[in-house]
Amino acid sequence: LVLSCPGNQIENIGSACDVAIADYTSMAVVSDNCPNVIISQTPSVGSLVGTGTTTVTLTATDVSGNQATC
Repeated sequence: LVLSCPGNQIENIGSACDVAIADYTSMAVVSDNCPNVIISQTPSVGSLVGTGTTTVTLTATDVSGNQATC
């Protein structure tokens, strides 16, 4: 199981000085010899974060339970 994640992303802060986390799972590229790999992200889509740097972690899990994170 191999997971390649997108590079750093820049988001525009709203008037309330926060931004909702976008869905970055579609930007990831996964390679596995088993079908149906599930990609999840933390913080979850729609989570509100303030100014500064926020790390978003993507995790790919295949049907055998193997995981890759970036």
